[in-house]
This record gives sequence, C-alpha cells and structure tokens, in this order.
Amino acid sequence: MEALKKWKHCLASSSVIIRTDQQSLKYIHEQRLVDGIQHKLLIKLLGFNYVVEYKKGKENKAADALSRVSHAELLALSCVVPVWIERVTTSYSEDTKCQDFIAKLSLDKAVVPSMTLQNGILRYKGRILIGQSGNLKSQLLTSFHQSALGGHSGERATYKRLKSIFY
Repeated sequence: MEALKKWKHCLASSSVIIRTDQQSLKYIHEQRLVDGIQHKLLIKLLGFNYVVEYKKGKENKAADALSRVSHAELLALSCVVPVWIERVTTSYSEDTKCQDFIAKLSLDKAVVPSMTLQNGILRYKGRILIGQSGNLKSQLLTSFHQSALGGHSGERATYKRLKSIFY
C-alpha cells in the first residue's frame, strides 16, 4: 500500500490494465461486498482508470504457469510497468543528451554527478528526467492539470507538483 501511495498521482493520469485468471474480478463492480476490507479496497480502486481483462486458466498459459510455481519465484517473475514509464524511456530515444547520459551512466554510475540510471529511467537529483523528443512534457502538463487528484489548481500549483517529480 505504501508503494501505491507513492505512485498514485502517476497512475491516476493513465489507464491501467489488470490481467487475471480470476473470473470473479471481472465482475468486481457488480458483486455484493460483504467485508469491510472489500469496501476499503474497492474505494481505493475507484480512484483509478482501470480495465479488468479475464482469460481462463487453460487459455492463459502465463497465469497457469505462474500458479504452479512457489510464491518466492512468483515475486521474481511479476513486474508491472505503467504506460507512462514506457513513454518516458521512449522520450530518450531521439534526445542526444539523454542518450549520452545513459551511455556514461551504464559504464560508471558516478561519472555524472546528481544523475542516476535505474531500470532505464534517468533521474536528476531524484526527479525523473523527461527527454526532449516527443510531446510527453505537454501530455504530463495536461494530465496533471486535469487529474482528479488536485487538477485545476492553477498554473503555479500544477507546475510545482510536476517539478517535484520530473526534471
């Protein structure tokens, strides 16, 4: 839950696909909720733009294979990459400065002060670096301005929220 709080603002501005072999999750909004924990979790989910995709266990070979391994191995195989992260890495593709930083940091992590490279994401002083190629910066500005989590709060407030996360 702590990780969800950290990324909530980013997930709120993009759509998330929940892929499962649990048929009951497909009808999560139509189900009768019995426990308090179900109410609490559904309320948290309602803040996100998500779609639940169901595939039978026999047809869903990846889920079928994952259900047969032990829990520790499952943690090593599971990985969620939000769409906006892919857009950030794509923004580096035609930006020569970003390509240069990636090349330098791949060889030596200390060569560029205040800059780090983690899982293909460049960070400057802990903030995510956005490349110059593409229109990601304008998309982020629009998303943050229109988001349900503090959108339409003015130019200065939107700029400060963006600046605290991105460089």
